[in-house]
Amino acid sequence: MTGVIIGCVVILFVIVIVYFTLQKRIQAGGKTYQIEKRLSATKSSGFSIDVFYHKVYLFFSKVPYISRYLFKIRRRLEIITNNDEFVVRKQTAKIILFSTLLTILLLIALVYINKSDIYMAALAVLGVIILHETIIDIMVNKLEDKLLKQGLEFFSQVRHFYHEYGMVEESVYDSSLMVSNEIAVQATAIYEMLIANDSEDQLEMYYDTAPNRFLKSFAGLSYLTKEFGDRKVDGASLYLKNVNNITEELQLEILKRDKIDYIFQSLSFIAIAPLFVINALKDWAVSTFAITSMFYDGKAGRIMELVILASGFLCYYLLRRVKENSDRVKVSNVKSDSWQQKLYHLPFVEWLIDRLMPVPGTYQYKKNNQLLVDTNSGNKLEAVYVNKVICFILGFGAVLFLLGYLHTYAINQVYDMPTSENISFAELEGQELVEAQELTRFDNYYIGKFKNTNYKKIDITVAILKHLDGTDIRIKTTAEAELAADRIIEKMGEINAEFLKSWELILSFAVAFVAYFIPDLVLLFQKKMRQLEIENEIMQFQTIILMLMRIERISVQDIVEWLERFANIFKPGLSTCLNNFEAGGWKALEQLKEETSSDEFIKLIKNMQSAVDKIPVVNAFDELESERAFFQDKRKEANERLINKKAMIGKIIGFAPLILLFVGYLIVPLIVVSMSFMGEYLSQMSRYT
Repeated sequence: MTGVIIGCVVILFVIVIVYFTLQKRIQAGGKTYQIEKRLSATKSSGFSIDVFYHKVYLFFSKVPYISRYLFKIRRRLEIITNNDEFVVRKQTAKIILFSTLLTILLLIALVYINKSDIYMAALAVLGVIILHETIIDIMVNKLEDKLLKQGLEFFSQVRHFYHEYGMVEESVYDSSLMVSNEIAVQATAIYEMLIANDSEDQLEMYYDTAPNRFLKSFAGLSYLTKEFGDRKVDGASLYLKNVNNITEELQLEILKRDKIDYIFQSLSFIAIAPLFVINALKDWAVSTFAITSMFYDGKAGRIMELVILASGFLCYYLLRRVKENSDRVKVSNVKSDSWQQKLYHLPFVEWLIDRLMPVPGTYQYKKNNQLLVDTNSGNKLEAVYVNKVICFILGFGAVLFLLGYLHTYAINQVYDMPTSENISFAELEGQELVEAQELTRFDNYYIGKFKNTNYKKIDITVAILKHLDGTDIRIKTTAEAELAADRIIEKMGEINAEFLKSWELILSFAVAFVAYFIPDLVLLFQKKMRQLEIENEIMQFQTIILMLMRIERISVQDIVEWLERFANIFKPGLSTCLNNFEAGGWKALEQLKEETSSDEFIKLIKNMQSAVDKIPVVNAFDELESERAFFQDKRKEANERLINKKAMIGKIIGFAPLILLFVGYLIVPLIVVSMSFMGEYLSQMSRYT
């Protein structure tokens, strides 16, 4: 036994040595290894995982529904991989294959669970389709976060080689050979930009494709250092000092993302959990407390199911917006030829939208446009109003369809529910169930016979005494026949009451009116979420200014250009300021200040105004340098507050459907139905005493 253990340890030790040896060779091989690997992958002999993924990519690109997700993933990965076609296809295929297989398994499981209820099975299909996008986002975001963590390794290598060579280009090149493949692609792109004859143009091109703001900052910093040279500040290299600043920012961002991902990793699934458990909960409640079937099998139960499932989908959508990180790689879906714009240009639609929209130049028109700017939606106001009209139509149609379904469902319940003449607190079984079903068939015969006639109670009573129904139920006395006739008349009354009423039509219009404002509410919610990031973005501006302020020949216009490049919330105002800068820097900054409500940002603008024509840039922002430690602590605290706010909002939204499920679908119905049955039971007991 001891020999076996020793042998296993030796084998494990050898495997570890071989693993690390191969890893070093792979890293040292750089691009040569990748080329050889790709060439070998094209050979026909043996199985190649790379060729397999390439075939998966080609297959899914031709599948109608999945191809939409495939190209959406591809657009995001093109940014991360710097348009490396081989890597893009491989990573896209891996993500789409895994997410599709997982979605199919979930779909099969949910359809099997809800196989007895077509209505719930259809909702399960809808829920899994929505969940599919979440799985894709998680996998793509994981690649983005992986690239961020590799950035720490890359910046560390750059610092090491810069100490050795004192040259930016050589440091970046040697670092690209020592880091992981994903970040090596970005490092190579930065190196090629630095050695190009048109470095400035290549830098602008890299800005458009950089996967995150940290690599964008590093590329710009490296270019400035190469062009203007490095200098010593307090005995240390300004370039290395700024690289350290970027590294600190990157570390804070990684910690923030890890915490937010940890908090939200299960909330999205919790929000749609009712989709998985609502039928199981219903079956358990009915089997344990049979009286609850009166609620679950009625219209109230169906309405509550719809409310719970709708809240689940809504909360799922809101959670994605709350979790959304402004630094995530985003691919804009807004196009000049979007379907909203195409629909708007139809003559009747354009006539309608133009009359619903506020008149250009009015306060409401400016307010609505400002909301679009604040949310960075990219949509035009016409598209928003097209969405509002569509929401109105869908809301009206959905409520009408739901009311029609509920009326049909209630009628079917009258025909299908087993009929018991005695109140029972237990579920009907065996002979009792058979007798109740037979009594239902008995009633259905007479309902069908008299439903569309001008009947009287005596007519039904006489027909019952004649035993025309063909069932085994034999009613001999007139009193028994009259009781059965009363029950049948009551059922026919319930059936005849199920039609579309005027108040239901009014309700449909009311819901449609509320639905009309849903696009506005979504924009307001997005604005609220963006406001949580304001303080974080201002502190990013402070870090950028700290990097630039000591570089020779840096101007205020250069600083504004850098801030605009990295801005998200303040980007529209900074873009306008940059466009107006040539006409007068101080005046352009004054206009930016008037459009801003943030005190901290206004303070930065005032400092820039002082540096336009009064004092040097380094003097205008000297307090940033002296308060660097304070800003770092403040930045950490701001991140904590942001995380806590998002966590609080996320938990409220995420657990709302589950609370509604257990309280509104289990506890309250059980109490209400129990009290109702108890009242009927006591009333029945009083008649016999």
